[in-house]
Amino acid sequence: MSKIDIKIIRKLLENGRAQDLLSLMNGESKYSSESSENLPSSKEEVNTYWMAIEHVTFVLKYGFNIKKVQDGTQFYSACPDYFEKWLTDGCPGIVNNDLNNYLKDNPI
Repeated sequence: MSKIDIKIIRKLLENGRAQDLLSLMNGESKYSSESSENLPSSKEEVNTYWMAIEHVTFVLKYGFNIKKVQDGTQFYSACPDYFEKWLTDGCPGIVNNDLNNYLKDNPI
């Protein structure tokens, strides 16, 4: 299994490709395979994975530089610490080959 380049993952988020990243994380991208490679394997990794998804979803909805927002009576916060932990854990939930196929068609 090849290691995922976390710099590329960061660039996707920072450069307005949160939806593409979210699709890759959720396995809903047209580039997602049926591979079981790089799945979250511990309870902590699963929790970090879901919180990273929450962070990417927040960035998609409110923008990269926003940290907290009030939407009606609800308050929402970005989760950059969980996202960084997810990166450090090796981006469980993303298959390197899927990412590479995405990048072939959508270079940074």
